Amino acid sequence: MRAAPLLGLALACNSPHATTIDAPPAPTADAYLPIDATNAITGLSVSPSSATISWPLSQPLQVLAIYSDDAQLDVTPFATYTSSAPEIAGAPTQGLIDAVGPGRATITASYLGATGTMTATIVVPTLAVATSNAVELFDASAIGSATPRSSISGPSTTIGHACGIAELGGELFVADDVADAIDVWSIADSGDVAPERTITTSFTPVSIAAAGSAIYVGASDGVRVFAANASGSATPLQTIAGSATTISGGAGVAVYQGELYVVSSTTSSVAVFPLASSGNIAPKRVIAGPSAGLANPIGIAVGQGLELVTVDQVAGQVQAFVPTGSGDVAPFGNFSGDQTDLVSPTSVAVDQTIILVGTPSTQSIEVLAISNDFGDFPPVETITGIDVQALALF
Repeated sequence: MRAAPLLGLALACNSPHATTIDAPPAPTADAYLPIDATNAITGLSVSPSSATISWPLSQPLQVLAIYSDDAQLDVTPFATYTSSAPEIAGAPTQGLIDAVGPGRATITASYLGATGTMTATIVVPTLAVATSNAVELFDASAIGSATPRSSISGPSTTIGHACGIAELGGELFVADDVADAIDVWSIADSGDVAPERTITTSFTPVSIAAAGSAIYVGASDGVRVFAANASGSATPLQTIAGSATTISGGAGVAVYQGELYVVSSTTSSVAVFPLASSGNIAPKRVIAGPSAGLANPIGIAVGQGLELVTVDQVAGQVQAFVPTGSGDVAPFGNFSGDQTDLVSPTSVAVDQTIILVGTPSTQSIEVLAISNDFGDFPPVETITGIDVQALALF
């Protein structure tokens, strides 16, 4: 636990120079007050007065006791805190509000009978999960056997086997490796509904990513690029395939800052191409080699915190690289071992400080914390009972 910082008492007076003195420890029932007892606390000032916090980050706050002579004392470490909705925002500890779930909560600080409040609004991304025969949307903060916010399932969906999912412009693009198609729904759709449109493919899609106005569809022999508004038997805008590409044996795809990242299981590598690439061309750079430790990469994602994350089905591991890495470069982090519960993971999504990993063998999604403590650590949360095939965050 971090030690409480020394406190300073700022005294208001007619002099243009404020005075700062050390304050004693937090008062108890039998202890003296931190200032002259004739000066009463008139209220608490909590700042910020309101905050929007992106899950799963934390928000620091400060609590100042206001005295009758206008003196102010920072009592953040000594105040007690409550939350009107602990399932949304946890009561602060060490002056930090933890984002727990979506919504709004009032945080109340109390000190020597005085109170002050602030409002915390928690924003949580949506987790889209492609199962074998359905598409389910959750709050990314879901835990346990959570009920999805919405579910697209039933015979009208025509889903043969969903194996990839991406979101773009309020639409969900779902790769189907049985029907050889990309089905498209609105994120508002729910129930037994037919796709709003379908892109039929002359190849078997295994993964999908989206950016700008295009979708990038991975296959065992390469990547095809389609216009996001394509329908029917559309012709790809670009095709990246051939021996020079080094793409072989499955292709998980991710897009980030003008580059296309492709993992290949048979070559144990990550190949990086400019988004405008087409034809039988060599990648711009490749991550591969003994130090990289890519045994059988099958899934890939790039996070907002500049983490290039691969998921390795055979090795049961998740590795994090710098996206600009090249050659036989070692990952800066690796999750693996019995405690991680990573049993044949196949899909991955990344958001700021967390990695979500789909493990269909255990029908679960493991939530791992990105930190300097990579290794054999248990997940911070687990979503259970899901036949997960692919993941996307938006």
